[in-house]
Amino acid sequence: MLQQQQRHGEGYHEIFPEIPCVCLRVPTGGDKTLLAAHAVALVGKTLMDSDAPIALWLTPSDTIRSQAIEAHSDIRHSYRQALAHDFGDRVRVRDLESLQTVGTGDVGKACIIVVTTIQSLNVSDTSKRNVYSFFDELAQHFRDPPPAVTAGLEKVTEADPARQPFLTAKDLGG
Repeated sequence: MLQQQQRHGEGYHEIFPEIPCVCLRVPTGGDKTLLAAHAVALVGKTLMDSDAPIALWLTPSDTIRSQAIEAHSDIRHSYRQALAHDFGDRVRVRDLESLQTVGTGDVGKACIIVVTTIQSLNVSDTSKRNVYSFFDELAQHFRDPPPAVTAGLEKVTEADPARQPFLTAKDLGG
């Protein structure tokens, strides 16, 4: 599509232009999930030059989120087997609530699948998104990000500490 519009080389997202985004249209019953499970390794190697990618797996409902976590965690299920074909036992499946259990030893060494609902990210008041909640366990993954990345990120405002008690005045602007 970008080539047809003569927009070669444009990043999909201005804040993280190096992060690839892919959209496929597959009819009902076409086993989109199995296709996506096989695509994780291909996208990781081809677009990100990584043998240990992190994939955000979005689902339309909490029921499907639960089913996806269960299927991707079950070594007998075809979705997990598709991941195991390329990653072996180096697969970590997490939802947003257990994301803090991903250690620095997993990042860059294991395929990490983060499963959540589209609705968990589709909130106009970002202070109410759990995905923005602070976890000490995750802080180690975000030390010293490049200035090009931090320039486009939201900053803590004066209104935020009142809505999120873990924030203080020293977090403002940071």
